[in-house]
Amino acid sequence: MKKILLSVLILSSSILFAQDSIPETQRSLHEKGKFSLEGQIQPNFNGNVWFTSGSVRGRYFYKNNRAFRFTYSPYFTNNTDKFTENSDGTGEVGTFKTTSNRHSIGLGIEHHLGNSSKLSPYLGYGLSFSFHSDKNKAENVMGGSYFPDYNYESKQNVYWLGAFAMAGFDWYVLTNMYLGVELGLGFYYNKEGNLKIQENDNGDIENREYPGGSSASFKPNYNGGIRLGWRF
Repeated sequence: MKKILLSVLILSSSILFAQDSIPETQRSLHEKGKFSLEGQIQPNFNGNVWFTSGSVRGRYFYKNNRAFRFTYSPYFTNNTDKFTENSDGTGEVGTFKTTSNRHSIGLGIEHHLGNSSKLSPYLGYGLSFSFHSDKNKAENVMGGSYFPDYNYESKQNVYWLGAFAMAGFDWYVLTNMYLGVELGLGFYYNKEGNLKIQENDNGDIENREYPGGSSASFKPNYNGGIRLGWRF
């Protein structure tokens, strides 16, 4: 793996230095001052195509062939399950609510290669940061069943930090609209905050706290979606 990574870095450096010799007139796809926004489309085998707005990326060329990139990925879920006192759906009702609030931010630099009027391959590197907050709250529910006068609440935060290299390409299907894919390889570290739990059993309140863990990994990163972008 180390030999492969070293070879990629050497090749990337050689290509990047070679870009300075490309004539200015051949850099129309990635010239200074260009800006683009993109999301993702997710094709499936049923013939449908879905646009997923879970991640939005912006790109700004601060010089020919070189671009800053910014990625933001919000994710929110709020789900409530109801449990009735009786199996026929009658009687008192208890609820179990799950809430997830997640934000991911990525910053990076792209180095665009070649002089094609349609294809724009690139190499780059960047940093990413993610924050996850997960909460569970039960009212008159225990173990997935109605249980009177029992309340439960838990919450935990998780943090992610990553440093990665990526390679991809844009294919311009129209003058300013492109499709693209991207692969990455990076180091990722995550830290779990303490898990905090409060139980209230008929007025008897107990608070507990469990220490979180941490982990690190070095792995490839691939998103199965196809990037869809517009250049301004």
